[in-house]
Amino acid sequence: MSKVKTSGISRRRHTNSKLGCFNCKRKKIRCNEQLPECGNCVRGRKETCSYLSLSPEDIERIRLTHSLRNSQNKLLNQNYRLPASPPNISTPSSNYESRSLLSSLSPPPLTLEFKFELAGLPIKIPSFHYPEIKFDNFSLNDFPDNGFELSSDNDTLRCNSPNKEGTMLSNGFKQIAYFNPIRSRFTRKITLQDVNTRVVADLTHHGVLGKINLLDLLSDMILELPSVKDLDVLAQAYICLGEAIILNVFRQRQKFMKLASSIDTIIDCLNQSCLERHEYYEIRLRGLFSEFNARKNSMTHSESSTLSEILAYSSYLMTFAVLMMKFDAQSYFHACRGVIKTFQEYSTYMVQRNLQPISTVSFLMSNLQYNIVSINIPSYYPQFIFEIESNLRSLRGLQGMEFVFKFDDDNSTNLRFQKLEFEYRNLLKFLNGNVLPIIFVLRDENYITTYPPMAIYEIFKEWHTIFPSEAMTYKPMTNGKDPSKLEFLNALTTTLYMYYFAIAVSLDALFPACKYLYGMSFMVPTNKFFIRRELMTLDDENPFIQGLHTLGCRLQGHVYYASRIFAFFRRRYVFYHNNIKWSNPYDDLNESNRFETRVIKNTEIPIKSFNTTIIRPEHYPSKRGAECNVKHRLKFTREDEAMIKNTYSRNIETLNFFDETIALQYDCETMLLLRDYRPPDITTNDRPRLEVKDINQYYDDRTKILNSLQ
Repeated sequence: MSKVKTSGISRRRHTNSKLGCFNCKRKKIRCNEQLPECGNCVRGRKETCSYLSLSPEDIERIRLTHSLRNSQNKLLNQNYRLPASPPNISTPSSNYESRSLLSSLSPPPLTLEFKFELAGLPIKIPSFHYPEIKFDNFSLNDFPDNGFELSSDNDTLRCNSPNKEGTMLSNGFKQIAYFNPIRSRFTRKITLQDVNTRVVADLTHHGVLGKINLLDLLSDMILELPSVKDLDVLAQAYICLGEAIILNVFRQRQKFMKLASSIDTIIDCLNQSCLERHEYYEIRLRGLFSEFNARKNSMTHSESSTLSEILAYSSYLMTFAVLMMKFDAQSYFHACRGVIKTFQEYSTYMVQRNLQPISTVSFLMSNLQYNIVSINIPSYYPQFIFEIESNLRSLRGLQGMEFVFKFDDDNSTNLRFQKLEFEYRNLLKFLNGNVLPIIFVLRDENYITTYPPMAIYEIFKEWHTIFPSEAMTYKPMTNGKDPSKLEFLNALTTTLYMYYFAIAVSLDALFPACKYLYGMSFMVPTNKFFIRRELMTLDDENPFIQGLHTLGCRLQGHVYYASRIFAFFRRRYVFYHNNIKWSNPYDDLNESNRFETRVIKNTEIPIKSFNTTIIRPEHYPSKRGAECNVKHRLKFTREDEAMIKNTYSRNIETLNFFDETIALQYDCETMLLLRDYRPPDITTNDRPRLEVKDINQYYDDRTKILNSLQ
């Protein structure tokens, strides 16, 4: 019988082989590493523990290892440890004493040097210098002279003498912190090249379109404010605008939220404060204009330009404040007069002395053409607005879905739905109460602005005070207890906010003269959420979206419908503003023809129903068939190759946008259907730079039109 050969079992080495005392190592037993003598030697009482003969450095090394082990830093290996700064880092001369003190109190052998193992990775790692790190295992008994002692009975700390400020432990050291400022001062945001750069037109919320905007110029002016006098006017205009915005938000929330009774007091105080600041601004503005007229002959160019900028930007901010406070058209125009009068006074001062224009004036000379051209764009035929209102009214997701969120435990989701429902009712009320009653009754295509300036202002004012601020920076909610309800709420929000932006561009198409008269359009700021495919594509598997679908409400169709309208009118806006050419438009104006229409006619075939019409080339403006306005020296220059070559057949194909059996084939990139004609967006623009005389003539014409409101 053969003998079975067994493999030897290896004994696991104990973890204390390096730190244990000499006696425990010789006996091959586990050492508890207790200082000053290990427990085995104390119990045996036969041999002297080798710990008693260790040097202070060795004892500190054992204590350091115990500290690292207790804090579990022993689990870190060198691959993940921070780097240590090289010892030869140069320091400022002023820091030399403190650095020397630190190095003298920190023994080099007891300092852990962390290694950096990530240098080989394909990433940029900043060259930060990390200080050396030293671990010390101290106890309160190591500092008997500092007034503290430890009670072993209840393990609490007792203080026998107050710890005075500046008292330092006997084994401690001071480390002075030094900070280098990232930026010594704020720098200017714009350059002269930015001011003079002319860009192609785009549908934005800016008062004057350019590579930069007026708020950038205002921001640069604010950098010099500590050294500028008469700042109180600009400060009051700023504060008044902020209070007016907050006041409008409170008034809106008061209509759908149960707010505390103290909110009424806050609203009254804000309203009173806005009125007082507006009154103060009016008094100071008249005083500064009087001062400017009295001292303009003795003013330096720097003093004149600074005072002019303060007056202009204060008036510019106050126009927004007046709008948010829902003042009438005369009050708004009175605020605009501050900008107009300032430009007229400064331009006269500049021309008489043959001076170079300041940056704000140069910016207007390069980019104010788009505001002037807006009076030449024809008002779109308004039939489609009734269709938008009908589709919006059929959106029953916000009319009968209270039960989904009403008894929800998540208060934030319930509150968000209440706000969304309020915004939906606001939009319907705005269309039915402000827009639909007047778009045919007050329409006069032979009048300069097609609609009365007063009617345009009332719609303009109401629109900017009801537009939800959340729509400007819309991001879907991500935290909620019920993911399906949260997804449904996001789908409703996307749909409603897309309708808001579709109506904004539609109002710009109906009332293009609004920007000419009031310096602003109906467009609002946006984070362009509508270009994100994941937001515009809804989940058909969601049970609540499916529930709406069974009720005949195709939520995805509403999203595509609203975005399609937005994309169409955005392109129309760009085509008109980039392709209208004019020269000296005000030379032939007089009191007899000032209020006659100035638009270019017959450039497009209007769409009356976006539900049933596929967009064709003839629906966009082109020079084919356009009637040039000879009286005002205007012509339209856009040529469409598809129109010239007759690439597309006549518009005989129809569409039923909300028919479930028809695949819409929506293109997220162009925000149109694949069957729609999708012209390119980019257009060159070689419009010449304005002269100071042109801007003064524009302001004078605008003033005479608005004076007719009286």
